Amino acid sequence: MVRNCLFCENPLQESYSLIEILTLKNKKRWTCTSCQNQFVSIETNHCPRCYRDDCQGICNDCLRWEEKGHLVDHYALYKNNQAMSDFFNLYKKQGDYHLKNVFSDKLREHIAKEFSHYHVIPIPSSEKQIDKLGYDPVKEVIKASKIPYEDLIQCNEIAEKKKSTINMEKSLRKKYSLNPKIMAKLCGRKLLIVCDRYQTGNTIYMIKELLIANGFQEIKSLSIVR
Repeated sequence: MVRNCLFCENPLQESYSLIEILTLKNKKRWTCTSCQNQFVSIETNHCPRCYRDDCQGICNDCLRWEEKGHLVDHYALYKNNQAMSDFFNLYKKQGDYHLKNVFSDKLREHIAKEFSHYHVIPIPSSEKQIDKLGYDPVKEVIKASKIPYEDLIQCNEIAEKKKSTINMEKSLRKKYSLNPKIMAKLCGRKLLIVCDRYQTGNTIYMIKELLIANGFQEIKSLSIVR
């Protein structure tokens, strides 16, 4: 049966290397080569703290976070470009559920290589978004990657207010809390916060503050896109 690319829906031309065939470790293809090549991995030329692309040394964003008392320790897999914007529009706004598989292999391989001793804790979506889509976008990518995770972070429903920097910070602090049972289970463990996109860093560092205030010390974060 011919399968189609999850992104452009053209038929997939599946081929495997000799090693994949002999070891029976041939990976299932989810996207065609043309679409996959539009998703650009972050390589060497990036901020060492947040993986901001095309940056020599520590970026200004990380220096500002340092002034606020946060030492950024974030990793990311891909650059933010038009292909990524199109992907997230389909996956997070239009409910194209099967796109959860597009980055599952890369995420699994990276976590296995770099964070094997960390407990994965996803940043959850709001109930409003889950009701709209029928799924939690970040958790579904993690599930597709077959990575164990813990629902330590809880998303609380809060009333929307007029946006301002102060209101946004207050809202973020109220928006997230920790599950007491999971918190006791993970006491003293290394934690890896996983999200889909790192933009300003506000959400991640509000959550890190919450974790640190509750006794967690070794905390890193990872996003699919920076």
